[in-house]
Amino acid sequence: MPDLQGKVIDAGVDWLNCSVAREDKATKLLAVGASLLLREEVQGNYKSGWSWQGYEGFKCGGVSLGQRYDGAFLQLRSDQAQENWRKVHRLEPNVSRLDLQATLELAPAQPELLPTAFTDWHLNPPKGHRTAQPTLINNRKTGDTLYVGSWHSDTLGRFYDKGLESKEAGRGVRMRGEIRYARKTARGIYYQLAEIEEERAEISNHVSGYFRRNNLPSWAESSGVVESARVRPKSDALRSLLYIETVVSKMFEKLIMAGYLKQVIEYAGLREYVEISAKGHETLRNKGA
Repeated sequence: MPDLQGKVIDAGVDWLNCSVAREDKATKLLAVGASLLLREEVQGNYKSGWSWQGYEGFKCGGVSLGQRYDGAFLQLRSDQAQENWRKVHRLEPNVSRLDLQATLELAPAQPELLPTAFTDWHLNPPKGHRTAQPTLINNRKTGDTLYVGSWHSDTLGRFYDKGLESKEAGRGVRMRGEIRYARKTARGIYYQLAEIEEERAEISNHVSGYFRRNNLPSWAESSGVVESARVRPKSDALRSLLYIETVVSKMFEKLIMAGYLKQVIEYAGLREYVEISAKGHETLRNKGA
């Protein structure tokens, strides 16, 4: 199968689950996680309680942090994983999940890339070496997804239309390949990456190699630093404001036009603010008089 034409615009760690058991290391992991939680909260994400497999703690944005009787656990997702996965390396954590991703900008666009690759694989299955059988999930709204492997195994590949999913590009323009490693495999890959000073090109080549070995779309190896084009996702607060602007405001407008202004103010929890504003205007009018 020929290499995909385009450029790798982003590559890195996309998910990290890690834990430590010793009390001194648990204290340090909790400190690292707490600082990342605070950063996410400051950037407009909502902090809430969180629990998983006996761990109790908090989550905010791309960070989840918890502790239980035998240690501490930290989960990093998306940008938080890419930016901070090295910060816990010195604690020698037990890594139970590690996701790697590489994102490509294709030129020209290939809207039928994944269905075609799926069909080609089944018409001409690879011979002479063991490969994982792909599964195709069709979704005209968010794009196609090609899975390679099993959720129950230590390695699962996923190739999907990142641009369409994130609504940042048209169909078949911005494609992403991901590998999810679990258990001992995740730990081994994590510590291998930690020895590499500039990991982005290495991760791009690693992800491409995985799909190439499974006779699926891949891209040429890169020897240089991959250009990062990652755009930080909107915070919870910005997403809420966008929802109010695009959906709630239109509902409010219709209700107000129908004569329900008082109810809109009451149900939206704005009565106190409206009263304060009204008092302020009255004070200004009195001063003007």
